[in-house]
Amino acid sequence: MTVAGPVTKHHLALRPDHLIVVLRDIDCDAGVGGDDAITRARQNIAASSGYGVYLEAVQNLVPIHVDVDVWDGEPEAGPSPATWAGPLLMDLDCPTGELQVGDETGQAISDIRPPHGPGRYRVAFYHRGRDEAPELERQVEAALAAEGDQRVDELLAAYQGRESYLFRLWWHGPLPEDDDDDL
Repeated sequence: MTVAGPVTKHHLALRPDHLIVVLRDIDCDAGVGGDDAITRARQNIAASSGYGVYLEAVQNLVPIHVDVDVWDGEPEAGPSPATWAGPLLMDLDCPTGELQVGDETGQAISDIRPPHGPGRYRVAFYHRGRDEAPELERQVEAALAAEGDQRVDELLAAYQGRESYLFRLWWHGPLPEDDDDDL
């Protein structure tokens, strides 16, 4: 029996406009079900529309880190529960076999290519640093408000990535047949 492992790892540091980050198929940009998923993400941190997994960050002043790990099978265990909260499990349809992660203003990475290509993927979502993020943001805001405060860059560098998110995804099965083809 082969133990599943990561195939590729992708990393993005960003300040998400409107606090929303989405992992989606490169061509599924119409946002079908997106509003409902964003509403659910505001309650649960992350939610899937089926075509995108939406997460709501706590703040957008200090850069957050988002990692996407593509696995060749279902992971046997998640990252250390001492450092990460989760998982929240969701499905994500990927018709093209290529994914991207980022915000709606173009802060994104693409070329995330799961080895199985098009299909339905299972996503395990983890997070850390959400509890401390508002205080870190407050400290940076206070430094910005203080005229001539040279600590802003130092604080941003020190706090970058303390609010972090991890998507682990693996092949779950083929896409369901499209009922519209029968019409």
